[in-house]
Amino acid sequence: MNTIVVLLATLLSVPCIAQTGSRGTIFVFRRHYAALTKPSVYIDGVRVARMQSASFFSIKVGAGIHRLGHNLDFHSNRSVNSEEEATDIDVPTNGIVCIEMTFADARGFLKHARFTPVPPSIAKDHLQELHPLDAKWIFDKRVSIDAPNLMR
Repeated sequence: MNTIVVLLATLLSVPCIAQTGSRGTIFVFRRHYAALTKPSVYIDGVRVARMQSASFFSIKVGAGIHRLGHNLDFHSNRSVNSEEEATDIDVPTNGIVCIEMTFADARGFLKHARFTPVPPSIAKDHLQELHPLDAKWIFDKRVSIDAPNLMR
């Protein structure tokens, strides 16, 4: 009987990590570009979406460091990014990190997508000219197309 009481007391004193998991949000947007390119967006090596021009999405992730990558080859279902093209971001607990997808132009051709962290106030200014990402371009169930609260 004493063993059961000790075991039960021990189990009750251990914090439940699953219930206290810390989460944050990554908000990704792309302003209007004339190019028809829809680059795939990867978070920690997982393809989550393809970005349309003038669109946005957000995704809930665990707090901490996450790696963003992209692939301009829409036929590929894998991340083939070099280390230079990857962007590491630190997502705070209950916080939001705003990321703008921009492009490096080489003689009229979009060659490289870039992820640029921006303050929420800048993202909020662009939100009115954006639309939610079309559902057919979402590949991860964590992705949301609801406009985030950027007033934090």
